[in-house]
Amino acid sequence: MALRAVLLCLALSLSSAAGPARAKNAEELQEAINASRQEAQAKKEELSRLSGRERKLHGSLSGLEDDIESLTKSVRSEQKKLEAIRGEGQRVKDDYFALKKEQEATRASLEKLLHCIWPLRMQGLAATLRGLGDWSSLDRKFTWLAAVYGQIDRDMRRMADQARRLSTNLAEQERLRLESEDRLDAVNAVKDTLLAKKLALLAEIKKVRSLKLSAEDELDSVLSTIHSLNYQLKSLVDRRISALKGYLPWPAKGEVVSTFSLGAKPPRHGLGVKLPEGAPVRSVFWGKVVHNNVLRGFGNVVIIYHGDDYYSLYAYLSESRVRMGQEVEKDEVIGRAGYYPEAHADGLYFELRFHQKPINPSKWLSK
Repeated sequence: MALRAVLLCLALSLSSAAGPARAKNAEELQEAINASRQEAQAKKEELSRLSGRERKLHGSLSGLEDDIESLTKSVRSEQKKLEAIRGEGQRVKDDYFALKKEQEATRASLEKLLHCIWPLRMQGLAATLRGLGDWSSLDRKFTWLAAVYGQIDRDMRRMADQARRLSTNLAEQERLRLESEDRLDAVNAVKDTLLAKKLALLAEIKKVRSLKLSAEDELDSVLSTIHSLNYQLKSLVDRRISALKGYLPWPAKGEVVSTFSLGAKPPRHGLGVKLPEGAPVRSVFWGKVVHNNVLRGFGNVVIIYHGDDYYSLYAYLSESRVRMGQEVEKDEVIGRAGYYPEAHADGLYFELRFHQKPINPSKWLSK
């Protein structure tokens, strides 16, 4: 109620404090705005091109990753085959050593048989020289020798077959091993090539993203310049605050801790900003200081009248740098931030009013 009464008294006693300004630089500003718009359009086109390039690179990367995954499965399959072949090779080696033992046993058996046959052979030669013995004795010797020779022949054949099978098996295992290793090397070589391409694609994507970020920053800068130039142009051709809705500068930059809400309980007629200790507070528009004093519930308050029944209010100031009736410029420092209870730290409570009624500052301040 105290604030409303103050504003009502001010409205009755003030005339417009802000007159029209000369538009001596309006044409130059408009040319700068047009040039900036062209630059912004070029930046947007560059961003679109870079985005298309990035999408294409991601598509290539996705296909490449599918190929790498397929090759990885092939590598695993080939490795399993190679492990199986190596396992079979170990089994063959075990068989080889078993056959070697068998061969040794066969050889030992042959040696025994030969030791037995040789004396008989010698006796046979001696009997031939002395003459033939009785038939039954010769028949028994012949039958026995035939059996021995047969066993020797079978053992010799078995040894030869064992040697052949060992040689064939070992050769086949070696062939399969070499073939599997060649396939595995070939698959790994292709995989390595694809991985190198993937790294190159990732590097290219990183480069494109960097260019995009740079272009986005440049576009933001150009758009900010356009916004500032528009503000300057509007300010030159018309000093009415109503013409600058959405373009007014913030009184201070900080963390917003309270927003405008007439439906809140209690209603919030302005916005609160948390600020560094002693941060400067600036006027949002040209005008005249109509209040510079302590106001109950708001601490030290400065109120500026901007004409056409528009006011701005700056509360919880630790100090003010203006005096009653002083004309202030847009962005002029009018005081310093003081303790703001809502922020539990230094800050600023700010209001905009039209015909003594609060209006939402967020719709008037620049984005």
